[in-house]
Amino acid sequence: MIFFNQIAETWASYFGLAILQNTIFLGLVFFVLHLLRKADARIKYMIGVLGIIKLLLPPFIPGHFSWFALTEPVAQSVTVEKLISIETVVQEISMTKPSATAILFMIWIGSAALYLIISTLSTFILKLSLESAKKLPAHDSSIDLFISKNIFSPLSMGVFPNRIYVPDYWNAITEKGRKVLLQHELAHIERKDGFVQFLQTVVQAFYFFHPFVWLLNERINEYREMACDDYAIEKSSISPGDYSRYLIDIAEKITDPQWSYISASALIKQKHKLLNRVTYQLQEGTMQKRSTFKTRAALLILALLILPLSWYCSQENSRVPQAPEAVTSEISSMNTPGAAGKIWGQVQDLDEEYALPGANIIVKGTSLGAAADKDGKYFIPNIPPGSYTLEFQMIGYKTIIINDVKVAANKATNINCKLEITVVPMEKEIVTYGSERITISTDNGTEEVLVTPKTEDSPPPPSKTDQNEWKKLSTSPKPTGGFSAIQKNLRYPNLAIKAGIEGRVVINCLFDGEGNIIDTEILENIGNGDNGCAEAAIQAIKSVKWEPAKQRDKPLKVWVGIPVVFRLKDTK
Repeated sequence: MIFFNQIAETWASYFGLAILQNTIFLGLVFFVLHLLRKADARIKYMIGVLGIIKLLLPPFIPGHFSWFALTEPVAQSVTVEKLISIETVVQEISMTKPSATAILFMIWIGSAALYLIISTLSTFILKLSLESAKKLPAHDSSIDLFISKNIFSPLSMGVFPNRIYVPDYWNAITEKGRKVLLQHELAHIERKDGFVQFLQTVVQAFYFFHPFVWLLNERINEYREMACDDYAIEKSSISPGDYSRYLIDIAEKITDPQWSYISASALIKQKHKLLNRVTYQLQEGTMQKRSTFKTRAALLILALLILPLSWYCSQENSRVPQAPEAVTSEISSMNTPGAAGKIWGQVQDLDEEYALPGANIIVKGTSLGAAADKDGKYFIPNIPPGSYTLEFQMIGYKTIIINDVKVAANKATNINCKLEITVVPMEKEIVTYGSERITISTDNGTEEVLVTPKTEDSPPPPSKTDQNEWKKLSTSPKPTGGFSAIQKNLRYPNLAIKAGIEGRVVINCLFDGEGNIIDTEILENIGNGDNGCAEAAIQAIKSVKWEPAKQRDKPLKVWVGIPVVFRLKDTK
């Protein structure tokens, strides 16, 4: 549920901003349409289509508006668990109830889907009613003509139609009348009006709640019919008055409009919409038939306004706590009893002090943990005060378990750990938490160099690009025969031997659910990178069979960093 809640929060931030911007833009569209109310219908149609284009565009230009963040009310209702989930440390947070934003998101999805289903169903019903249509003899158009008794007005349907359907009284209309009415439907096809109608349906589904969108679509539909009327009159050399009489004759044959016509380009859908079209034709002599400087300027200005009204608050400038630094600051400021603490630190190789990217740090007995970033640093926030056991895991290294790690409210405990490389199946060492340092038992007594705990304010957690995704594994991938099998199959490149190159290569391997390596990347190399060591390490890793990683006893697809050591003494 937390994943769905996060999607809902993202939707709210982007879609909420889009609603505001599109409302402003549509207000400008209606203002321009009012100014150009005596302009050609084709010009007003183009202005309406600009509104549809803007409605389809999400906010895509990053804005630098630190003083404004539309989603701040959402952020104020975000709990500590949600703030932490924005961070790059992936952890399992118990959240079984949808947030208010998630409920709103589900209502929006359901309503949009319902509108699309209704539109699709209407198209399907209309298509079924036209299956009995009969093809008429060839005419002077490249478009097929069909006659049907199930419709009351000439129409075409589909995104890119290639047919025109006419009612069964078609032959009763004069030849001149048939020609001019046919030109109207041909105009819909040539102008690609079916595609624009499809975009209108999508926009209406997304903004089913917005009165401006309903009004815009109604205006576009009206302007589209007026523009096709102009086209038919021009092609047929008929007077606007005579053309209007044909429209009125057809309107008189309409009984009750069918809801299935919603997706069709019909000559007339509703009687009450006919008056504006007739008035437009009769007054056309006083209107501007072609675009003037004013109309061109209006179209250009509206098109240019699409960009400034398509911005969004980028993370680094938004007041919403999205960046890890903002999350850390939010948690640190919570000085109430029982507030959460943190554990942070760095994981390194014991001998060479290499950083160990991808090392897993697990807070035992909880679902909390982290993966070390490329510098070996990790950060585990939102830990309730108490005493915990930490487990440090890295393929090819001994697992270290640290007992009795104290976490205080509003404090950060620093635990730095150094792991010892092993070429045998992984072992575990138990270490004890002290007041100032950690000790570890070894064959030669005790050492105090592995971890250095201290309590202080923590630094910012790793950035999103540096932090590895952490998955709590029941078992990590294991090579058959142990890690010694990898070293036995390692072929030391001659070029590296001659150059005296030694060191460690770390290969990040992607294991599938069956233990097969399906992808690799080089996390760390030695020398100049052209000595063949990385390629030799990859071949050695792939040469052994691996047992898959498991999470709750289920095979898991996971990235794991695997170290391979090159020592010249091994070649002698």
